[in-house]
Amino acid sequence: MPGKWTSWPFIVSRAFIVETKIWYGQARYEVGKKQLAAYLQASSLAKGYMIVFDEQLSENPLLAEAEAVFEVVEAGKTLRVYLVGGAV
Repeated sequence: MPGKWTSWPFIVSRAFIVETKIWYGQARYEVGKKQLAAYLQASSLAKGYMIVFDEQLSENPLLAEAEAVFEVVEAGKTLRVYLVGGAV
């Protein structure tokens, strides 16, 4: 019909993968990164999120290399890592 508006609603859906871990050392952190990258690959996602809880955050060796929030690439996937201190 002339002069009449037709609107089509579009639903945008987004998928996120968030991996949570407790800091038990560098080796376990590396395993967690590989695990998250595998989840991303299986879900056809390019980016995921990892939250790492550490009771002794000020002593975490990752802070010597980066801030408490940083990105790394694992198996071609971007991982945004958040280091969180406090009681676990």
